[in-house]
Amino acid sequence: RQTGMDNIRGVTTCPVAGLAADEIIDTRNVVKEMNDGFVGKWRYADLPRKFNITIMGCPDDCTHAETNDIGMTPAVKDGVHGFNVRVAGGEGSWGRQHALPLDAFVEEDEAVELGLRILDVFSDNGQREKRNKARMKFLLDDWGIERFREEVAARLTYELKTAGEELARREPGPRDHIGVGQQKEEGLRYVGLLVPTGRMQLHQIFELARVAEEYGNGEVRLTSQQNVLVPNVPEERLEEFLAEPLLEELSPKPNPFMRGLVTCIGKNFCPVSLIDTKEQGRKLAQYLDDRLGPEVEEAMGVFRIHTSGCVNSCARPHTGHVGLIGKQVKRNGGSVDGANIQLGGEQGLDGGFNEKWQQKVDFEEMAPMLEAEIRRYLDEREPEENFRDWCLRTGTVVQI
Repeated sequence: RQTGMDNIRGVTTCPVAGLAADEIIDTRNVVKEMNDGFVGKWRYADLPRKFNITIMGCPDDCTHAETNDIGMTPAVKDGVHGFNVRVAGGEGSWGRQHALPLDAFVEEDEAVELGLRILDVFSDNGQREKRNKARMKFLLDDWGIERFREEVAARLTYELKTAGEELARREPGPRDHIGVGQQKEEGLRYVGLLVPTGRMQLHQIFELARVAEEYGNGEVRLTSQQNVLVPNVPEERLEEFLAEPLLEELSPKPNPFMRGLVTCIGKNFCPVSLIDTKEQGRKLAQYLDDRLGPEVEEAMGVFRIHTSGCVNSCARPHTGHVGLIGKQVKRNGGSVDGANIQLGGEQGLDGGFNEKWQQKVDFEEMAPMLEAEIRRYLDEREPEENFRDWCLRTGTVVQI
């Protein structure tokens, strides 16, 4: 009823909402109310441009509040749990921007009204003349965050409070819920499984349904990293579940490069993609795992390569440790799949975007180039220095 075009994308939240033992707020009701507040409503069916919302209650920033138009993250103020709010994040052909703190804290029963009023302000004042200037970022560029906050606050039925204490983790980490996790209910576990490149075969789907019914309650959840999660596995059956043949293909303990691989749909199914992101990304991650996997896993846990087939950034290439933006590269009188390479991204509320490194590199050349650069990082890094900080310190890339 409201998909694609210039309106709101599906509201995202933590894939273990309502399950995880370390959850701060169960966001499922808030997300449903937000969804019900705009789906099918003409008021929100023709925004200046597309719009992304995430509402998180877990401490892992697993849906990347920093690159959403509205990002709500768990917080506490005066002993009450609720959400801090960020606005106008995103990445695409127009560029990239980390969401700006709105200096706002809302309790659970206030969150939906705030989200809808932000949408109202954007709908009424956002640019519609030029599509590449129509995201909410550009309204904030014109107004500044203080005026925007005032305009939103004036439309609320309650007084907008200043930000509370942020409870989302800021240090680098996997943030993907892969592996075995503790649920709130004693004796139950959830298991996050890696789906390489986000692509499943039909036999894997049938097997996933079978194991979810046999070991859990039949429920399967999807993650924003293109992976799947089976909840409600009894602890006494966990070892048996982990021995299922399917988990040789969809691993709960993947190697670091395959774990961090994100790819857009690619040219097989997208008319604007220039390369086969799925196959080229898979081969690149496998090459690097074979040569550097154990060392990188020990040093970082996960290494993120984000591969987009064009400048529209569907795979969030600007936030990967390595970001690839697909290009056709001329070779031997023809052309082959390649990419512009960006290095030094780091996800998280205190993270940063990657920067340009090499242009129009084909994938055969790319694999050994990246191997050499990542090995340099492993050899030269200072204690606890992450990949982004090393890239900037050594001048490998220059922050714009």
